[in-house]
Amino acid sequence: MPFSLRALVLMALAIAGCRTSPPGSEGPVARGGVLDLSHWDFETQGPVSLRGEWMFRYGELLGPSLLSPDQEPVLPMISVPGAWNDVVSRGAHLQGEGFATQALRLLLPSHNHDLAIAFGEAYAAERLWVNGRLVVERGRVGATRAVEVADVPGRIVTIGDLGGTVNLVLETSNHFHFKGGPLHALHLGSRAQLEQHAETDARIDFFLIGCLLVIGLFYAALSLTRPDREIVLFALLTLLLALRIATTKWHITALVSLGSEGQLRLDYITFVLLPLIFCALVAELFPADVPRVIPRMTLWYGAFALIGPLALDTQTLTGARNLNIVMGSTFAAAAVFSVARAAFLGRQGASPLLVCTVVVLGVGFRDVAMTLRIIPESRELLPVANTVLVFAHAVVLGKRLSEGLSLSQRLSSSLLEANTLLEQRIAARTEDLERMAMTDPLTGLWNRRPLMKLAEGERARATRSGELVGVMMIDCDDFKLVNDAYGHDAGDQVLRTLSQRFAALVRSHDLLGRWGGEEFVMIFSTVDRAGAQIAAERLREHVAALPFEVAAGVALKLTVTVGVALLEDARESFEDLLRRADRELYAAKSAGKNRVRIAPREGPSIAGSAKEE
Repeated sequence: MPFSLRALVLMALAIAGCRTSPPGSEGPVARGGVLDLSHWDFETQGPVSLRGEWMFRYGELLGPSLLSPDQEPVLPMISVPGAWNDVVSRGAHLQGEGFATQALRLLLPSHNHDLAIAFGEAYAAERLWVNGRLVVERGRVGATRAVEVADVPGRIVTIGDLGGTVNLVLETSNHFHFKGGPLHALHLGSRAQLEQHAETDARIDFFLIGCLLVIGLFYAALSLTRPDREIVLFALLTLLLALRIATTKWHITALVSLGSEGQLRLDYITFVLLPLIFCALVAELFPADVPRVIPRMTLWYGAFALIGPLALDTQTLTGARNLNIVMGSTFAAAAVFSVARAAFLGRQGASPLLVCTVVVLGVGFRDVAMTLRIIPESRELLPVANTVLVFAHAVVLGKRLSEGLSLSQRLSSSLLEANTLLEQRIAARTEDLERMAMTDPLTGLWNRRPLMKLAEGERARATRSGELVGVMMIDCDDFKLVNDAYGHDAGDQVLRTLSQRFAALVRSHDLLGRWGGEEFVMIFSTVDRAGAQIAAERLREHVAALPFEVAAGVALKLTVTVGVALLEDARESFEDLLRRADRELYAAKSAGKNRVRIAPREGPSIAGSAKEE
């Protein structure tokens, strides 16, 4: 099932799962100030709405005298629920500010136990008389603003066991709201039924608030580590929706003492900001599909509109509500158009958001129509639809974040693999460079520097074992003639062959290196001078025994001359030892080449020094 279709099904189920009707059926409608409920069974049919025509006296607080037991209701009438602003008197609409008395005669069944009346929100002060008895005063009714104390939240008021003819008189004063009068219908029924309905509504509200808070706080915490604009705006939008439900349903007053005026201003703030933040969020989610002017307009209008809660009195503030409805609807329509464009262009996540947004707009128009009394009054469904829209946004945003995280992980893994491969290549290259720095590239033998370092270790080993350390300086005789006659490639081949033949005679603990040109150095251990002489002669004979191939079909007999020196003096350095071996080498070459000369003994032996220690 496509995601957009699943979102639509989820929204439909969520809205259908909420009770859309008021506490009971609409029931009969009052005519001429009389509501006939004589055949109404409250136990089986539930509460009933006290709607229809009520007696009306504007500018008068008459109390129960407006409708006495023997008096018949008389004109004028007002439609309840309704505002005074809708009433025409002497050719002009009445002003919302003022006070008035409304009355209704009820014809009830003979026996009704524990009846109660449920009041909606009022933003005014009200006083209810039942059969001449003052039942409740919400706030303080007054003819002036200085006297009146508004009491906004709805409540349930017990009126007792009643039957037959019942006269209701409602006094209302309004000096703080641009609309005056009974804006919401009163509902009559048993107290248990009304309380059950109120409890159900509260549970739905708390569920919606809880869902929004969980989502909002999660994304708010996420914004601390990933301060992307869409995450911040989404967290703000979600938390503001939760605050609006808690504010408009007065649940927030259980935590914070706001008063009716503070609640009204907070209601206004959330009402103004929500469509603006939603529009800005859409601009962040689909930047290529939203004109740049729209986010700027939302910013400027939001800054301008928020002056109201700070500078205006509540009557003027509520009077600007229609303007805010128009502007909020305009920005919401721009957001919907942008989402529709994004969906048409196949942007990721645009289709489900478009479906949910269109449904939310439909629910919003339905709630506005209910407020304007175009359709019967029932529960507002916009908070439910908004919650489902937030959930859809959370899924889309979460999917984007998940894909971004997966991409980041893949890039991180690729980077790690590339870094590991690079480190391996660097290590191999470093090893190659070290090997190149320590070995001769032509023969693969040690160079001078590592050879000298390794010689110290060989010297220590020989000292511990009581052996002597010897050095052979080896030179290839008449090597220049090979280069001159056959070229440097032939000379290189001779040097490689020489190194291979030398390596064949070297023991595991002996050291062999190329000193330069056609000169080689071997550092070895021996028991005595005779052993050193034998080792050098064996090497010389091994070289002379086999010819060297210098070209195709051309082989030459080559020889080497060897100068040998033994480290018999504990105070002698390896540099001195090498110089002595080099002198013997040149002496041997001067004597005719292809021979071995060993340097005479100098100073105390190392073995003797070891024994003395």
